[in-house]
Amino acid sequence: MDGTEPGSRVIRSVRQAILSSASVLRRSDQIVCALLLVAALVGLTWHATIPLRADAPVEFARTAWLPRGFVVDGNRAEWVEWTLLPGIGPTLARRIVEQRRREGPWERIEQLQTVPGIGPRRIEAMRPYVRFDPADGDDQSAPRSSAGAE
Repeated sequence: MDGTEPGSRVIRSVRQAILSSASVLRRSDQIVCALLLVAALVGLTWHATIPLRADAPVEFARTAWLPRGFVVDGNRAEWVEWTLLPGIGPTLARRIVEQRRREGPWERIEQLQTVPGIGPRRIEAMRPYVRFDPADGDDQSAPRSSAGAE
């Protein structure tokens, strides 16, 4: 076995062919692919760290007055409807909705005082515009708020 028999030459030739074909891409092409891979990873990392804007602030116009007869059903209103009421901003409105989901339907406006940030003055400012109908608290088919003239 001096390495000259026909089988060893074939094995050496195959080995050489495999090693030479392992780098199909030129060096410059490999660098470009590596840079593109790094750019893609940086982009994915950046996208994954930026929170999705599902809870982006909703822009809405506040009015100084509410139409006569405007009423929000406190057991059905979502946070956007609560923000229409005097003294209720987006953060407080979300707290109200979250508290209602935890505790269930309310019967009286005074029960809103369990929400952090709502006191007697705020209750009095909201009183003309909020109604609670506990029997309909779970009915999602009815309109959430109504505005009309008396």
